[in-house]
Amino acid sequence: MVETLLQVENLTKYFPLRKSLFQGKDRQQVRAVDGISFSIRQGETFGLVGESGSGKSTTARLITRLIQATQGKIYFKKEEILNLSEGNFSKLRRHIQMVFQSPFTSLNPRLRIGKIVGNPLRLHRIVPRSRIEDRVVELLEMVGLEARHSQLYPHEFSGGQRQRISIARALALDPDLVIADEPVSALDVSVQAQILNLFTRLQESRNLTYLFIAHDLSVVEHFCDRVAVMYRGKIVEAAPVEELFTTPLHPYTEALISAIPEPEPLPDYCPQPLKGDLLDVIDQPRGCVFQDRCPLARPECEIEHPSLEQRTPEHWVACYFR
Repeated sequence: MVETLLQVENLTKYFPLRKSLFQGKDRQQVRAVDGISFSIRQGETFGLVGESGSGKSTTARLITRLIQATQGKIYFKKEEILNLSEGNFSKLRRHIQMVFQSPFTSLNPRLRIGKIVGNPLRLHRIVPRSRIEDRVVELLEMVGLEARHSQLYPHEFSGGQRQRISIARALALDPDLVIADEPVSALDVSVQAQILNLFTRLQESRNLTYLFIAHDLSVVEHFCDRVAVMYRGKIVEAAPVEELFTTPLHPYTEALISAIPEPEPLPDYCPQPLKGDLLDVIDQPRGCVFQDRCPLARPECEIEHPSLEQRTPEHWVACYFR
């Protein structure tokens, strides 16, 4: 039985909106993450997908405690981490590392690469100071770079090379969980494949666990083991990746999958367009968060958002009619 590395329970993050000069009272809070629950097993790649504003990146920052949760619990290796003091959490922080979306803004342009990759080693005192330079070279070579690159600055690298540097920095502390927040969305398609292959090789050689955040389902389909689909701060469907793509249940998931470009589409191929505008994270409807764009919406959808219900052993969906 594979152990659960990360367990998220009823995780919630609301951002209050400031009162403007023309409003008599505060506007509704932004429900960036609204009571989500999921688990990630040791050694797997768990995907979190959805359009911009669905709460994916906020979830990542809550897990790493870059921002504080409104409520909920997060268990890492069976230890609840949201209530830990900053001092106690700093001992766990090295085991949860993050690779950010943009390789152009996540690296300090004033520091050489050797300093960027070596700083985590100095801060956490993982290796003796005399060994830091050697360890930096090992990390750079691990991600496909060379020892000489440690003396260069970020602006001297391409986007793909910068993302390799970000990965090397994340691996410096030998983490158990790597959270990759849209790590290939800012890269060319050919470079995306190289970075994804690098993630795969590192996972196999270092027994890494990934939380992979993306909006591109074609990438998720080939890289993840299980997937959760988010919309307006809630998880609307979760399943093993093959089952999700062959038998999607939620109308939102169906629309996302139908929008994936086909290289050789059949004559009757037609994506399923969604009615309505892009999601509004401020003025959310009462009831199901997808009701205003859903082709199956009925009056009962306006009362309460459906809970995630199990349809097969590992397939869950939040829909009254699926």
